[in-house]
Amino acid sequence: VSPKLWEQRSVIDQAEAQLGQAKAGRLPRMNYLQIAGLIPEAKGTSTFSPSSRLDLLTGLGPFTRLELKVNQPLYTFGKLKAHIEAAEKGLMAKEASLARFEGQVITTLKELYYMILLNEDLYRLVSGTEEELGKAVEKAEELLEEDEGKLTQHDILKLRYGYNRSGGKRLEIEKAKRLVHSALRSLLYFKENEDFVLTEKRLKPVKVTLDGLDIYKKQAAKRRPEWKQLEAGIEAKQAELLAEQKQYYPDIFVFGLLEYATAPNRDRQENPFVLEEFNFFWGGAYLGWRMALDFGMPKKVAQKRAELLALRHQKREATTGMLLEVERAYQEVVEKQESLKFARKARKNGRALSALSAANFYIGLGEAKEVFEAFQMY
Repeated sequence: VSPKLWEQRSVIDQAEAQLGQAKAGRLPRMNYLQIAGLIPEAKGTSTFSPSSRLDLLTGLGPFTRLELKVNQPLYTFGKLKAHIEAAEKGLMAKEASLARFEGQVITTLKELYYMILLNEDLYRLVSGTEEELGKAVEKAEELLEEDEGKLTQHDILKLRYGYNRSGGKRLEIEKAKRLVHSALRSLLYFKENEDFVLTEKRLKPVKVTLDGLDIYKKQAAKRRPEWKQLEAGIEAKQAELLAEQKQYYPDIFVFGLLEYATAPNRDRQENPFVLEEFNFFWGGAYLGWRMALDFGMPKKVAQKRAELLALRHQKREATTGMLLEVERAYQEVVEKQESLKFARKARKNGRALSALSAANFYIGLGEAKEVFEAFQMY
């Protein structure tokens, strides 16, 4: 449903049409023209006629003439082949561009999806912390009022700060939840009365089994659509350069012509030296060749060559950047997998520490400072 993808599909349709046009260059090009109308009567021969040119409205009768021209290419010295190859590679580049856009849309969707799950986890975490700190504030105020323990107003202020801070964070997360939810609805182009509910409720780490880094580097050139798009673009530009260079050579073709005209109210002229425009039927086939005598052709060739060199430089630069990007992504996965191990332990210990500190405080064995610090760490 993405308009960006539909736009790319329209570009592919255009590229397919261009390819069809290039292939049609091998087929004959035909022109057909027919005219019809009324014409005055004319009798006689080329040497004598009782009719007069001034009799414009005398004996008006029907008249028609048709003309059919056919041009069939025979040999173009590789120009047609080069144009077809350029169109084919251009289509491949557009298809790779579509795949790249699809990947970007999918990546955006995944980011939003997991962001929703992350916000749900954060909301539970902060809400729970807010609830526990709220209980701690109530208990502290109760103990302070009863003058039990070593509580001071400073301790209560700290707990209240933590409680209010948690409430503020909860509001931030609630806003983030709404925004991300709306962003995903927008990406999916839901109507106003449409919505979704995720079947997953908690954010879980995705399990990934990695191969060696060298394997991913070798696969990158084969799999990445950006790379395919660039390679196809270079091959298309090479074909365009070749087609431009071939413009120095002629096009050899067969030309066919068929003409017919009839006017029943006029006598047919049989003298071959008399121009007859109203009653005739003739045609023929001819061999011809055509050359472009354009003094701007060297500049056009130079332009195509410069465009090709620019793409080749982009390829060299992209090779280094792509391999570096693959290595960076690989190292990030390795680092995340290792850090997750510590994160699980830290979260478990933080939860235990906050629960223990709160329990000790409720029974009078702990201090308010310990509760505040424990939940802050959690």
